[in-house]
Amino acid sequence: MSPVRLIACDLDGTLLDADHCTIPAVNVAALREASARGASIVIASGRPWSLVQDIAAQLGCLDYAVTCNGASVVEAATGKTLVAHGMDRRVWTGIAAALRAHDIFFSVYCEGECYVERWMVEKAMHMAELTLLNPKFQENFLRITTVVDRLDEALADRRVEKIDAFHVPEEARKPVEEAVLALGPVYMASGLTSSMEFTAAGCDKGAALSELCAALGMDASAVMAFGDGGNDVEMLRWAGQSYAMANAGPAARAAARYETASNAQGGVGQAVERDFLQKTE
Repeated sequence: MSPVRLIACDLDGTLLDADHCTIPAVNVAALREASARGASIVIASGRPWSLVQDIAAQLGCLDYAVTCNGASVVEAATGKTLVAHGMDRRVWTGIAAALRAHDIFFSVYCEGECYVERWMVEKAMHMAELTLLNPKFQENFLRITTVVDRLDEALADRRVEKIDAFHVPEEARKPVEEAVLALGPVYMASGLTSSMEFTAAGCDKGAALSELCAALGMDASAVMAFGDGGNDVEMLRWAGQSYAMANAGPAARAAARYETASNAQGGVGQAVERDFLQKTE
């Protein structure tokens, strides 16, 4: 294996435990030691920067965050945006209209923050997909979310990074996908089983990591990456040492070169200890 200089981790289903909030101790310890030995530590998530900062504080050694499935890259120490891609206004408002037409809850991530329309707030409070998650995650999500009357007006001149529909019923998936594809090229992925996530064409975690690594003077062979979902596929294909979690979906498994234990078992930390820190029992 080539020497690793950067370790990139997805969050939900990968770095985080099943509560979507807590980093297992084995992951924290391994990544902190890897950082002390010179590796750059990167979170690569579908979340916006505002929903990553609590995780960064837990980790204590984060260098960069790839957010919104690759639409942005943020320098953790300063909060400075290093890579910034946005969706065409006609496209993102068209996606929002398609989701509204099917009464689907969605959030819009714009310049590191999360926005929803007022009619969605009550819906979000009772959504099974949120209420089944750890109460701390739901509380944090609602705390950092800005409520507006109409997204089209509130974000008219802003850089929209991503639209995230947490749960799209099976019967609505095809109609929504057809409506979105009719708008033009769009990157669609799923971080969770029933979600649909939309960014500008060409914005994915692999492309964002490639941009970041080019700026840091390294290539894919120096990258160790971990993921479990459909929005991790490009990153897992690109990275020189990529790992699918034991709980990963078929697409992530097919894209990764190796496999590690599940997120609940601290699979990231186990692989980092074995293959980067070269610890043996």
